[in-house]
Amino acid sequence: MKQHSYSAPWATSLKVISIVSTVLLPAIVWLIPLPEDSSLAARSGIWAIPLLLLATCALFTVRGYELINGVLQVQRLLWKTRIPLSSLTDAEWRHGIFRRAIRACGNGGLYSFTGWYYQKSIGSFRVLATRTNDAVILTFSDRKPIVVTPNDPEAFVAAIKASS
Repeated sequence: MKQHSYSAPWATSLKVISIVSTVLLPAIVWLIPLPEDSSLAARSGIWAIPLLLLATCALFTVRGYELINGVLQVQRLLWKTRIPLSSLTDAEWRHGIFRRAIRACGNGGLYSFTGWYYQKSIGSFRVLATRTNDAVILTFSDRKPIVVTPNDPEAFVAAIKASS
């Protein structure tokens, strides 16, 4: 059983966005003026929204990557997202993948960069990343590309190519 593990280091922008949001969102809860006659349920609902947002984004944090017998496992906070690599056609380390990319649906920097993005040269692609300056793009024959950001992109690409 061949196993390779890679951490997912956070970019400075991810750290800043996450710290500022972690401080501001709970602060907003205390700063929202509510009418005196609002019910406890209404107050609780309004206060819960920013806290649920933080908790949800924290759960989807990308903590690292493992390559185990032809499967990429993206380590999350409480689980692993499994991506079979059997239909992988290419793995390439690229700078500027996020340049001019549009986030279609997902998280743009609260504990990770995840979701679906679009860029003219790539088309639609899935992101499971912690930085945006460089990344590894995985191209498949049967699905949209996936972008990841392991700490050692060159070794990651070499390990994927050696296993296929």
